[in-house]
Amino acid sequence: MHAAPGMSKRPRVSIIVPLFDGRRWLQEALESALGQTHAPVEVVVVDDGSTDGGAEVARALGVRVLTQRNAGVAAARNHGLDEARGEWVVFLDQDDRLLPRAVEAGLEALRATPAAGWTVGRLRRIDAHGRVRGEEAAVGGPLDRLSMLRGQARSGGPPGRALLPRALVRAAGGFDPRHAPADDYALFLELARRAAGRWLDEVVLEYRRHDANVSNHAARTLRATLGVLAAQARGGDPEVLAACAAGRAHWRRVFARSLPPELRAALRRGRGRAAATVALAWAGCALGRLVR
Repeated sequence: MHAAPGMSKRPRVSIIVPLFDGRRWLQEALESALGQTHAPVEVVVVDDGSTDGGAEVARALGVRVLTQRNAGVAAARNHGLDEARGEWVVFLDQDDRLLPRAVEAGLEALRATPAAGWTVGRLRRIDAHGRVRGEEAAVGGPLDRLSMLRGQARSGGPPGRALLPRALVRAAGGFDPRHAPADDYALFLELARRAAGRWLDEVVLEYRRHDANVSNHAARTLRATLGVLAAQARGGDPEVLAACAAGRAHWRRVFARSLPPELRAALRRGRGRAAATVALAWAGCALGRLVR
């Protein structure tokens, strides 16, 4: 098991923001990162081949900008991780906003719980215009691998709600693009394999819901999530296998609610191949309920 790094009084925290054609909300995201009550904080934007000039917004705010050819959000996060100078990292998405105490609250929680290696806070949902649309309830119970495999711990995306030791993320292998868009779930499971996490009963992130969210693609995300569980099940440990089976049933129930509207939208747009993919995912959810 890896322990959290020795915590200095004011550890440096790197807030890593992957950027791809996200100019619309980028300034809000970066200002929320720059407005943390904790210092020192460095903000690192990784421009993943953007075409809308978002990197210029970042440079105008004086934050560090890295560039790469378009390779996807997982690769951009890993690039930022490699170049980060902080002991701790936060992976903030380009359209979300951190609460001012996000970093400070996470560090306080970890100081109070030395056995915990990382922390995950609560989120508030906002719409495209920044209006509040709901707040996540307080989460109790363990933040450990078996609970997360079962789906009992809501510890996947968005990763901006988590404060993570940089060394631990590197030891876990970073974000695996093969599991996108469930690569954050895969990473947190690998973190939990190495160190227990802790729930933080404080809202740390405003999660923006809009038409371009990756999470709108339920069939793709469900397939990736089930792939993560299949990878975790390798090795045949009975306890892990049972947890993975429970997790498959849980995530099928969760995503099944989003599949019918996604199917209707694909049919309306004449996207036959996409509609077939969604229909298959929906059938898989129904079959999963029958054979349990």
